[in-house]
Amino acid sequence: VKRFAELYRNYSEITTVMFSMDVYYYEASTKQMMKDIQKKKIEFLTNIIDDGQKSGLISKELAPSMVAEMIDGMIFSQIYQWRMNEKEQDVDEKLEVMIRYIVKETE
Repeated sequence: VKRFAELYRNYSEITTVMFSMDVYYYEASTKQMMKDIQKKKIEFLTNIIDDGQKSGLISKELAPSMVAEMIDGMIFSQIYQWRMNEKEQDVDEKLEVMIRYIVKETE
């Protein structure tokens, strides 16, 4: 997950597209492309979380897909705030702390 934050930090132009939903929403091909990217991202996160739950590293309290969507939404929100604040804070560290809280180890 930290790699997503690093990707957005290192290539912040990606976030311009992410937050310009209307730009790609009305063109069928770009809309489908963005939907496919989102689907692959959620599937990727879901698989990682599922593996973590099976190995006992992540609580099974919520379905892997739900945790994946929570993390994805958190990343989206924090990247947005980071962009709006002129990229002043260290978004990687903040996201890592937040994600570690969400995916607490099995007790």
